[in-house]
Amino acid sequence: MGTDTDTCASKAHGDSIKAKPGVTYELSFWTLANPGETFKVSIRQGYTAYPDPTIKITPATNTGQWTRTRQRFTIDFPKEINIWIIFEKPTGTIIPR
Repeated sequence: MGTDTDTCASKAHGDSIKAKPGVTYELSFWTLANPGETFKVSIRQGYTAYPDPTIKITPATNTGQWTRTRQRFTIDFPKEINIWIIFEKPTGTIIPR
């Protein structure tokens, strides 16, 4: 992912995942980027509500080395639903693994 829209994606997400209420999930991923470069990570839940039901994840600050982010989350819907993990708005070129 990156800011050069001619050569890089500015947003990425995978297929939906079934998530159950009351279960603690852990999202873990590695990134490589120049020191201080960031991006947004969110988990979109498959329902509409107010306020926005999107779960915000704060990725670790990139250091120029491979950096690991791990965060636990639970869904806030009373039934099993689909969720999507979304990576977006990079401030530079970021390589996920």
